[in-house]
Amino acid sequence: MQRGYSEFMISIVKRLDKLSVFIRWRAFLFLTVLGFFGFIFFLFAVDSYLKDYVEKVGTIINGGHPVNIGSLQSSILRSKLEIKGLEIAHHIHPMKNLAEIDKLHLKFRVGPLFRKKVIIDELTVEGIHYKTDRRTSGGIVLNQQAGSIGPGLIDRVAAGVYSELRDELESNPLRNLRYVKNGIDISTELNKVRSELVTPRKLFELRELLSKLTKHWEQYVWDLPKPSYFTEVGSFLAQVKRQPSMTTELIERADSHRKTLHSEITKVQTSLENLSQEADSFYQAVHRVQDELDRDVDRLKVKLRLPRLDRDDLSSSLFGPKLLNYLERMTYWVDLARRRMPKGSQEGKLKILAQERSSGTSFHFGKIATYPAFLLFKGSVNSQLSEDRSQGKVKGIVTGLTTDPPIYGKPTEFSIEADFPTSHIEGVQAAVTIDHTGDKEGEKIHFSISSFPLEGWNLNDTADLKLELERAIASLSVDLTFDEKVLHGDIHLSAHNIDYSVNCHNKQIEDTLKSILTTQDSLALKATIEGPLDEMKLSASSTFGQVLSSGLRKEFTHQLAAVTDNLRSSLLDLFDPQKRELLARFKELLSKVTGQLQTAHKNLEDLQTNTSKVIARLGSANPADNRAADRGVPRSRRPADSQNF
Repeated sequence: MQRGYSEFMISIVKRLDKLSVFIRWRAFLFLTVLGFFGFIFFLFAVDSYLKDYVEKVGTIINGGHPVNIGSLQSSILRSKLEIKGLEIAHHIHPMKNLAEIDKLHLKFRVGPLFRKKVIIDELTVEGIHYKTDRRTSGGIVLNQQAGSIGPGLIDRVAAGVYSELRDELESNPLRNLRYVKNGIDISTELNKVRSELVTPRKLFELRELLSKLTKHWEQYVWDLPKPSYFTEVGSFLAQVKRQPSMTTELIERADSHRKTLHSEITKVQTSLENLSQEADSFYQAVHRVQDELDRDVDRLKVKLRLPRLDRDDLSSSLFGPKLLNYLERMTYWVDLARRRMPKGSQEGKLKILAQERSSGTSFHFGKIATYPAFLLFKGSVNSQLSEDRSQGKVKGIVTGLTTDPPIYGKPTEFSIEADFPTSHIEGVQAAVTIDHTGDKEGEKIHFSISSFPLEGWNLNDTADLKLELERAIASLSVDLTFDEKVLHGDIHLSAHNIDYSVNCHNKQIEDTLKSILTTQDSLALKATIEGPLDEMKLSASSTFGQVLSSGLRKEFTHQLAAVTDNLRSSLLDLFDPQKRELLARFKELLSKVTGQLQTAHKNLEDLQTNTSKVIARLGSANPADNRAADRGVPRSRRPADSQNF
């Protein structure tokens, strides 16, 4: 029996030896340990990692304001992920949440994860709260990853792309009304902005032009025939008159002088014509300096923030900056989507995707029938009213949200309806279509609120005047269409039961504004936005803006005109003497050069007349010579005996 057991063990060892040929036990042990720790990671650490990652990405998307998650639980085996207590910080009120979500649940596919793709079949959002309190500040968080997105529309606006539009909108007629009443120290303010005026540069250009003209016109004088030439021709004509007979040499010299005189007269005439044109050009440059002087008055009025009361409707100036701020927030998401969603073109069975980045343009390729890197087939939002007063009634759906629309081939569509009765927000509707499936990008946005409280709307906030739309009940409708880089938008805002707050150091100004605003308890504003994103034009109109314009113009037009006249007089006192000096120097130079050219022209014409008379007398004294000339025989080839008197 002992022998049988030994033989059995020996056979087992031999079989293991044979298996060792096919199994690398060290590698098997390494993979086993790796799998064990991977299991531990997915069991205990993956949720924490995903939570941090989602918070970072959400913070970037929220413009740097923090996004916080209460808890995150995932299950690879069940292909599910659940997020609870999602807080999105408000961009204006740091201790408030723009939205708080009770639960976010999604079902994803496991297989694509191993191909570095995230495919979500269904996303559900439950319980949405508006403007809940935060435990920590929601101010902008410094995040290095935010730089990976690159500069967006808001960043470019801050860099001054909209500076012209902003300057136009910020010429608020209510700014610095104290200047109208109390006057302004023009000399002090002028020194502050003198470097920004155009008139000094135009005067410098005028000096440079006068210097060039001086050298140019001196060349005209230098090119005139020298006095020795006039003496030479005069002496020749006197010699011919004393000759009893005419020789061939004298005839040829007379003809040569005639041709030279004709050429010199033509040159002087050309110089006089050029002189006249160049003088006219200089006078036009002087007039342009005067025009710039008038425009500098307008520039000073803008730089000094003087009120502009020459418009029939002040709606653009009053409401434009606010509308532009709201527009920037909305276009931020459009701009972000464009940078996250590449453009696509098709080549055979492949889709070529081009995505612009800060370091250049990256290209990647995908098959037509494959999945993109990220795809949400369908997401739904469902929130009902509850005992929690911050929770609202929200219903919405999103389809086709992806990072690679050209591969998916369908536009992203989003729609939502919401009411938050406790916050007095009713009838919220939004519909968004993002179509990046082809080589051209396009977005359509509709957003409307049938009723919401409008509070603390500053129309002017300066040291001398604070005007605020303190409270009102308002409604809003916004329709935006982005076609490549061109934007068209229509905005309608209406408000009623308006209470205003007016505080001004000047009693007359305060009383004037209060008397105007007393009659304006409602507001209907219509605004239109047109043009490329970096050259937008905004126009707005409302009865409110028209009434305010009329009232302010009636009260302050004459006083503002006096301030404007004071500005113009100050600029004239500063720059007009320089202009007059340049003009006097120019007139002196023009008179001198014109006189020299005209004198030379007269002398040349006199010589030409005398030379022509001599040639005519010679021709009448030589009939044979005339006949030869009629036949076209050159003088040098005519018989010598026919060339004598």
